[in-house]
Amino acid sequence: MNKSRFEQAEAERQRNRTSDRDRVLGTLHALREEILQLWMIVAEDLGGPIENLDLKRKPLPYWSYNQSYFSVFDRNAGTIGLIDNDQLRSSLVRTYMFAKRLVDQYQGYNRMDVRASANAAQPATGASADTTYALHAGALTLIESYNALKHNIDQLRNLLDAELGLKKTPLPFIDATDPKQAGANRVQAKESK
Repeated sequence: MNKSRFEQAEAERQRNRTSDRDRVLGTLHALREEILQLWMIVAEDLGGPIENLDLKRKPLPYWSYNQSYFSVFDRNAGTIGLIDNDQLRSSLVRTYMFAKRLVDQYQGYNRMDVRASANAAQPATGASADTTYALHAGALTLIESYNALKHNIDQLRNLLDAELGLKKTPLPFIDATDPKQAGANRVQAKESK
């Protein structure tokens, strides 16, 4: 009778391990899709302006967004702790931190841009040199955050694809065939410093 209880308990533990692994795999698939779609949105909305930034012009466009881009990550934080692969788990958290940082920094940049535009419309004062400098400095900070996010998304995509046994999905501005396109903003940012 004890052997039967032991076997039942062992079978239950095995079912729980399988269930946990299935939940982790489902979460990894969802996180992969979320991060790839996030990058597609960032690339479409900001990639061109950031990659081809000319600091002699208005640095960056207003970026309108009004949703949480991180719903899968935010809702599955507990499951992320169950990921066995330390490098993958760390890369997931780091990439999402960079993504959230870029969104937060862009929100601040938008607020600064709105204030600068309002001041520029006043004929007596116009936009101050400090405001113009702040916009350029903000743009350079955004370039650094964008490049960090781009690097981390590339690394995370590769780790997720290896873990899940998936083929690499090409991403704009990450898998550039033209090396000048991929590094154009880094050169301009260094020249402006």
